[in-house]
Amino acid sequence: MFLRKLHRTKDGKRHTYFALVESHRTERGPRQRVVAQLGELTEDQERRWQRTAVFHTRHEDVCVPAYALWKALAHMLRNARLQTRIRKKDPDDPDAGPQDRAMSPAVALKVLHDVQIGDILLETVEGRTLRLRRVARPNAEQAQIITALGFGLPERLCADRDVTPRKFPTDPPPGSAST
Repeated sequence: MFLRKLHRTKDGKRHTYFALVESHRTERGPRQRVVAQLGELTEDQERRWQRTAVFHTRHEDVCVPAYALWKALAHMLRNARLQTRIRKKDPDDPDAGPQDRAMSPAVALKVLHDVQIGDILLETVEGRTLRLRRVARPNAEQAQIITALGFGLPERLCADRDVTPRKFPTDPPPGSAST
């Protein structure tokens, strides 16, 4: 989205009008569509509308891929036939027990959010400290979701690193040959 300036001369006086315009694709290529005619604006109003257009564009750049990922996860969960147990009581039927229903992306992400990641710090005989970043084993519910979706968890998230504090940024790591 962006602001388009339109100039018009009326009665010998030049007027500047603004329109809020959105780009979209058609079979004939990109086109612009006027979302709103804003009329004449002061400099302050123009700046505010410009910020609104930029915010909307950035928000759209984040929301569209996020929505696509959400829908893809919903599709994968439906194909995997994962179920979640509803523990709420039905106010219309107090005798009804818990029921199963298709797992939603929100439930799956909430469960997977709790997969633990940790650092193992090891001291070497040379006085160095190595950091090993590891993913813990998932619990039974997490493992069921991961397996059903066809995913796997890596054992490591990144290469092991020497995290020994150095006295000065230019000092070589402990145990390395100095020249």
